[in-house]
Amino acid sequence: MVKKLVSVLTVMLFLFTFSPQTQAAAATYGPWKITSYSAGDWDSVMASPNRNVTSLKINIKQYGVHSGQKADILWHVWETGTVGKTSWSKRISSDYTGTLVVNGLNPSKDYSVGWISKTNNDLSGQWSVSIDGSVTR
Repeated sequence: MVKKLVSVLTVMLFLFTFSPQTQAAAATYGPWKITSYSAGDWDSVMASPNRNVTSLKINIKQYGVHSGQKADILWHVWETGTVGKTSWSKRISSDYTGTLVVNGLNPSKDYSVGWISKTNNDLSGQWSVSIDGSVTR
């Protein structure tokens, strides 16, 4: 009886110890500053998803510096090495703190993730990227 119990416990321990991981091991890269004084100011990084990864998150805190002035930023993701071809974009025309989720990425491609100011208001804040993969600044 004791031998059988030890055998069952050993098998269970083996199964739980060596079972495959089902959760993505996302890491957060950044934060990087948002500083803008005129429309057209921008920043970006390159994100490379690991195999079977099809999404990333952009963590944002953006705001207008002066009273009564709001942030207005276009966040976008595009395939690295392409010109003018945006895979995903979201314009946030207000002060904002939150997370944007980008789905539908092709894990065999690299992506540029970035922002561009759409206002002459002075802007500030920070942003980071969470992805199971790597980010190059």
